Amino acid sequence: MSSYDEPLHALIRRSLALLRRDHPAGYEEFRRSGESMRITLRVGSEACGVEFAGQVIVSDTPYGSADVDIATDPQTVADVIAGNLTLAGAVHSGRLAVRGTLPAVVRAHDTLMEYLVAAIHSPPQQAMSRSYTAGRTS
Repeated sequence: MSSYDEPLHALIRRSLALLRRDHPAGYEEFRRSGESMRITLRVGSEACGVEFAGQVIVSDTPYGSADVDIATDPQTVADVIAGNLTLAGAVHSGRLAVRGTLPAVVRAHDTLMEYLVAAIHSPPQQAMSRSYTAGRTS
């Protein structure tokens, strides 16, 4: 199955498994950074939940009571992963919408940065990300 065929929640689960395997220290930093937080992630027409509760749990559906709700499109995901756009730049340009209290939003930003830093150290992760975004942004 290609990354394009996978729903967002399945892709995130696979991504986290790769991260845990290929860069365990980075995965642990990511997990600790988000501890006790619930995030709803919306990419295009897909949505899922990510909860940090001792481990990272990915829900097939978004949370109604998330600490932070993030909405974007596949091209923005591709641009951030490729390093062509920062998370702050995506917010300022209107390509990434974030809702939550200021402390929760700052913490979610820091947690996503931990993920991105770890992901750039995993070639399979990068290939999977390119496959996902290529199928959704064409």
